[in-house]
Amino acid sequence: MAVQSMIYRRGRRLSVPQVARRLSVSESTVYRLIGSGELEAVRVGRKAWRVSEATLVRFVASRSNRADEGMKRQKRRAEGPGRS
Repeated sequence: MAVQSMIYRRGRRLSVPQVARRLSVSESTVYRLIGSGELEAVRVGRKAWRVSEATLVRFVASRSNRADEGMKRQKRRAEGPGRS
């Protein structure tokens, strides 16, 4: 899914289950991402977390960029030294 195709409403905050569904991961993974600081979130009340849609879009874009760079590095290694 392209980042631009995600439904984006300015200022909307998503719950952990909503984020998990959009990323196709478990809620545990979302909590781990929040806990590690990889995904910015705001605590609401004692247990609930919210992630802004803008933050989620940036997170997905940054992961896509990292994956693209990793694939380029892998391709360069496979080609061997001195090849372009």
